[in-house]
Amino acid sequence: QDRQYSGTGASSIEFAKFNTDITADLEFYLARKVKLFLTANGQFVKIDGEPSTTPQEPEMMEGAMHLYDLELPPFTFKTSDVKVRKVDNRRYTMRDIGRLEQRLENIEYYTQLSLLEADAKNLQIQDADGFDRFKNGIIVDNFTGHQVGDVTDNDYSISMDLAEGELRAAFHQDNASLKEISSDLSTEITDTIRTTNGYQKTGDLITLPYTSVAYVEQPYASTTVNLNPYDTIPFVGNVSLTPEIDEWFETEVQPELTIDIPGSYDVLKELAANNVLDLNFGTLWNNWKDSWSGSPQDLNRTTVGRTTTIETTQSGTKTRSGVRTALIPKAVKTSLGNRVTSVAFAPFIRSKDITFSASGMKPTTRVFAFFDGEDINQYVTPTGSSAGAALTTDATGSCSGTFAIPDPKTSGNPKWRTGRRSFRLTSSSTNSLVNGVFTSAELDYVAK
Repeated sequence: QDRQYSGTGASSIEFAKFNTDITADLEFYLARKVKLFLTANGQFVKIDGEPSTTPQEPEMMEGAMHLYDLELPPFTFKTSDVKVRKVDNRRYTMRDIGRLEQRLENIEYYTQLSLLEADAKNLQIQDADGFDRFKNGIIVDNFTGHQVGDVTDNDYSISMDLAEGELRAAFHQDNASLKEISSDLSTEITDTIRTTNGYQKTGDLITLPYTSVAYVEQPYASTTVNLNPYDTIPFVGNVSLTPEIDEWFETEVQPELTIDIPGSYDVLKELAANNVLDLNFGTLWNNWKDSWSGSPQDLNRTTVGRTTTIETTQSGTKTRSGVRTALIPKAVKTSLGNRVTSVAFAPFIRSKDITFSASGMKPTTRVFAFFDGEDINQYVTPTGSSAGAALTTDATGSCSGTFAIPDPKTSGNPKWRTGRRSFRLTSSSTNSLVNGVFTSAELDYVAK
């Protein structure tokens, strides 16, 4: 029956027709990932990721603590639908980190020894008839210390590269100083010869000839005026040392063990045989790098986004076979920028003549010399005088002389560890820093 509708305000509904195409807009919700951070100011910050059918995590926030990762599914009807993952932010103390490091080193150390024992056990050693020899009581040494060998035997004459785990023959090391001489290999170069050859030496630098010109000059100041005439002004002068650094150390004196590491440095202890003690540093291969100049760390570190690339350079070739890990057991090291050095033992400063020149001190005053807080006046020779003579400033507050660092190989002479040591001139005979100090000058001497 055909029904007719009349009137206004009615709406028509279009029904889908069979075997026809339909074009329509469809809206639906997407999933999203969220990160929650806590800033240094105590503010909670939420960073939303882009909604997607396959949502990705948003970028990390710099300078904030990452607390939670949230995953919001599409059509989140209730809070229990949100997946929450707590980020594990453990607050380790330096003591905790030290304990973890020790445990990891022990695990690596004994794992390495176990691998060496297994390697020795599986090694086939046949007799003249071709039968495997019976192996029992295997002793393994990973060559990272002198704890296995008998250092009390005078025939013990080996060295070990503790970092590489290599056994080497004992050796002797020394330092060859450079000297500027002429082409005949005998004539020492002087300032006159340098001027003739068109160059000059300023301090430790060799440069082309140059002259100094004042950039700003104030010729109108006549003198200084003390605003408080009743106040005693100490004369704090300046002192220069030539040379002020030493690039080497004493190799014929047994170093001082600063940290007791059982086994690793038994060759440096008094229990070792006399011939072993005579070898001294000759039993520690590569000590000139590990304990002196430092071993290189990461040479180039580049960070782009979340990726960090570390480039290292190694020259030369080495061929080895066997079992070896990167572990350096029972070693104490300190980081110096891009280099690390071992601090298990400290060598001594070698004998050297140091020329000093002081200015700006109190005029006509007796001064005393101290090195690293120790009285060294008997080893100081004032200019134009003899060793141990009184050192006195002139009318301009200047003095000069030579400090001869005593030979540490001589019994009874004072010895100083390598490093930074203070050379001090003071009017106090006891090196007091508070009482009776009318003038002083100080500078560090570096042996490193």
